[in-house]
Amino acid sequence: MVNHIWFWLLVEAAGMTLLYMEVKHGSQFKNRTLDEVIPFLRKINHEQLEEFFNPARESERLRFVVNRHRDRRSRRVRLDLGREYLLCMVHNARIVYQWGRTEYKCLRSEPDAFNRQTGERITALCQASMLFYNCGLLTLAEISFWLLISSIPWLPVSIPSAAEFRKFGRLDLLDAYEKVRSAAAELALAFGEEEAGEILQLM
Repeated sequence: MVNHIWFWLLVEAAGMTLLYMEVKHGSQFKNRTLDEVIPFLRKINHEQLEEFFNPARESERLRFVVNRHRDRRSRRVRLDLGREYLLCMVHNARIVYQWGRTEYKCLRSEPDAFNRQTGERITALCQASMLFYNCGLLTLAEISFWLLISSIPWLPVSIPSAAEFRKFGRLDLLDAYEKVRSAAAELALAFGEEEAGEILQLM
């Protein structure tokens, strides 16, 4: 009987997750101009990111945590913070991708309205932001999984360090995000240096 209850709880949770994702996707504002990008960007502190996702620095921090319970808690706190950092970066990648995709639609429908350089910058932004967005989402799912598993106190699992999630396979997520940031700023130059500067400052 207990097994059946767990099964249906898992089915219900999966169904609610899929429903939430569908509603969220359908309600997103998908077509953006540059004016509808900058106000939605979340400020990123790159020095903090480099410090946080540095494996050597993290090992140094955790080295002095000798108590097993405190070590587990410290790792969970860092995973949660890592998730927050990635959420902001994934959010920004989604915003600029929606802008890039809007510009790409205009490029396809009115190619004569864009010069070659601008067309290349639009394509570069779409590719860079989509790559980071997809890999970032998968990384967030993995972090959430470990946070869930590590929340079960009697489960003897070794919790990974937050710095390990800097890489998705061979892809360095911080480097990939920097490419999104640079691509967005370069495309914004077509509208003005001030706009490009704002994107660099926020992203």
